[in-house]
Amino acid sequence: GAWLVELAALRDPSATALAIAGVFGIVQQPGASVERSIVDWLGRRRLLIVLDNCEHLIDSAAALASEIIAHCPLVTLLATSREALMIDGEHLWGVPSLDVAGEEVSPAVELFADRASAVDPNFMLAEHIEAVRDICRRLDGIPLAIELAAARVRAMSPTQIRDRLEERFRLLTGGSRRALERHQSLRQAVLWSFDLLNDAERLTLARTAVFAGEFTLEDSEAICAGEGVNDVDVVDLLDSLVRKSLITAIHVGPVVRYRLFETIRQFAEEHLESLGEREAVSLRHARRYADESIRQFEVWRSPKEPEAYAWLEIAIDNLRAAFSWACEHDEVDIAATIASNVGDMARVRLRGEAAGWAGEILSRARQVEHRRLVVLLTWATSTAWSLGRLEEATRLGEEAVALIDDARFDPFAWAFTDLATVAMLQNDPERVLKWSRAGAAHPADGRDQFCRAFLGYFETMAGRGTEAMEMASVALSTVEAAGGMPTPIAIAHLSRGYAASEADLEIAISEFERSFDMARKSGNRLIEVLAATSLAASSRAREDPAVALKGLLKAIDLCLGVSDVAVIYQGLASLAVALGRTGDHLGAATVAGAIGSDVRPQAYLGLAQAIDEALASLGRAARDAATVRGQAMSRGELMDYARSRVEDALAKLAATSAVA
Repeated sequence: GAWLVELAALRDPSATALAIAGVFGIVQQPGASVERSIVDWLGRRRLLIVLDNCEHLIDSAAALASEIIAHCPLVTLLATSREALMIDGEHLWGVPSLDVAGEEVSPAVELFADRASAVDPNFMLAEHIEAVRDICRRLDGIPLAIELAAARVRAMSPTQIRDRLEERFRLLTGGSRRALERHQSLRQAVLWSFDLLNDAERLTLARTAVFAGEFTLEDSEAICAGEGVNDVDVVDLLDSLVRKSLITAIHVGPVVRYRLFETIRQFAEEHLESLGEREAVSLRHARRYADESIRQFEVWRSPKEPEAYAWLEIAIDNLRAAFSWACEHDEVDIAATIASNVGDMARVRLRGEAAGWAGEILSRARQVEHRRLVVLLTWATSTAWSLGRLEEATRLGEEAVALIDDARFDPFAWAFTDLATVAMLQNDPERVLKWSRAGAAHPADGRDQFCRAFLGYFETMAGRGTEAMEMASVALSTVEAAGGMPTPIAIAHLSRGYAASEADLEIAISEFERSFDMARKSGNRLIEVLAATSLAASSRAREDPAVALKGLLKAIDLCLGVSDVAVIYQGLASLAVALGRTGDHLGAATVAGAIGSDVRPQAYLGLAQAIDEALASLGRAARDAATVRGQAMSRGELMDYARSRVEDALAKLAATSAVA
C-alpha cells in the first residue's frame, strides 16, 4: 500500500526515524537502532512511503531514506521538500507555481475562483476576471498566496485585494485554523523557509533582493560578495538557494539565469533593510549595470550587435531599477552612463521608455559636463522627434553637433541624421542635405558609418533622384567594407531601395528585401518595420496588391503600442499607398490624414500620389472629410480601422479573382 509519514510538526532531527516507526507500528529491536529496526522490518515488503515536508530535517531524512533504498529493494519513497535529499537513486520532479499566462482561465485563476466561491457563494469570476488575473500574476502563481488572497473575498473585492498587494505580508493572512501554522499566513510560510537557512544563505538571499527581474551568476557575484559572504562561495550559496526553491534557475540559452518570486523578493528586501545594507547593495547593483552597459555599448557598435539586444532584453528590468535609483540618489555618473549606453539600443528595439532616460538625466549631465553629454543629447533628440516634438529636437540636435569636437565630451555623430530627419519632416530639403552631408563627412562617423548609410535616403527625400542612386551605391559599398555593426548596412540597403524606387523597381524591391533580412538578423526591430512597410508599399503592390496588403497586416500589428512616429508614420504612409492601389481611396485618405499636415507627403514613397488619386476619385470635400476623420482617431481606433480596411480590400480582391 501507500503510507504517509508527516514530518512537518517535528523539531528534533532524531525524531525522524521515530515518526516512520510510529506509522508502521515498528518496535525497536534489542541491540539495534530504530533506523536498523525500520530497515529490517521493511525488508522485502512492496510499498510506497510518502515522507512529507522533509526540508527542516533534511540531513536525518536523507540518511534514513538512503538506508531504506539500499536495503529494501521493493520500497519506493516519495519525499516532498523544498530541496532534494541528494542521495543515490533520487529522481527530481519540480513542482512549479500554477500557470498564470493566457487569455483563458488559467489554473491559477481557476484556483482563486474556486476558493473565492467557497467563502462567497455569490462570487462571479466573469465580473472580476482582469483583477483576478492581475492578482495571480503578481503572486507568481503561488498556490498558498492565491488561496490566502481568495479568502479575503469575504470582505474585499478582487480589485481592492489587487491594489493592496504591496502590503501582501499583512494582507495575506487567515488560513484554515486546522492548517499548519506556517500555512495560515504568507509571512509565516516564507519565514519557515528563511529560518532554515544559515547566516551566509540569509545574507545572500537578502542581497539578491536588489535585483529586478532576471540576473546571472556573474551579477550575483558582483552584488552578493562582501562582509559575511566570500566571493568564492557565492556560486555554492546560489546553488543552495536554488536547491531550496527560494531562487528559480532559468535554463534557456547558453547561460543559466536566475530570478526571485516577487513574494520572496519582498521578504528578502525587508531583511536587507533590517540589516542596514539597502543603500550599499543598491549602489553596487547600480554600478554593476552601469559598467555592464559600457561593455554592451561597444558590443552593440560591432558585428556582434545582436548579442547586445539579447543582453538588453534580459537586463532591462535591472537597468530600469539601477537608473531610477541613481536618479533618486543624485548618482549622476551612473544614471548618465546607463542612459547614454542604452538609449538608441532600446529605441530600435521599440522600447520607448528606456530610450527616454537620456532626457531625464540630461539637465544634471549638462551641469556636471558629463563626458557622455553628446550621446545623451543625441538620444534626447531622437526621442523628441519620434514623439513629434520637432522644435525641441532641432534645439537638442544642434546643441549636440556643436559639442562634437569639444574634447571634454566623447565624439558622436548620429545627431546629424536626427537633424536631417527633422528637416525632412518639416519639408525643408536644403536643411536635409546640409545635415545629412555634414554627418557623413564628419570624422566621428568613421567608425559606425551611420550617417553615411542614410545618404541615399536623404538625397531621395530632398528630391535629388539622379544623385541619390549614385550616392546610395557608394555609401553601401563603404559601409559594407567597414565591417562594423549590421544596422548601418541594413540602412544603406534601405536607402538604396528608396533611391531606386522611381528608376528601377526591381532593384528597389531587392534592396528593401535585403534591408529587411539584415535588420531581422541584427535584431534592429525599428529598421525591420521600416523595411517591411517600404517593401509592402513598393511597386510589387501594382503587380499583386494582395501581397502588399498581407504584408501590411503584419506591419500594422508591429506598430501596435509603439510610440515612435518614425515607425507609425512609415506604417501609415505605406498602408495609405497600398489601399489607394486597391481602389480604396476613402481608406487611403483617412489613413493619410492621421499622419498630420506637418509632414510632407513626399517624405514617404508613393504617398503624394495616393493623396492626389484620392482627391481625383472622391472630390475635395469628401477627401478633406476623410482626412479630418483620420486626424481625430485615437491610436487604437486607427489601428482597428486600418485592419478592417485591409481585410475588406483582401476580401474584394479574392472575390474579383474568383469571378475572373
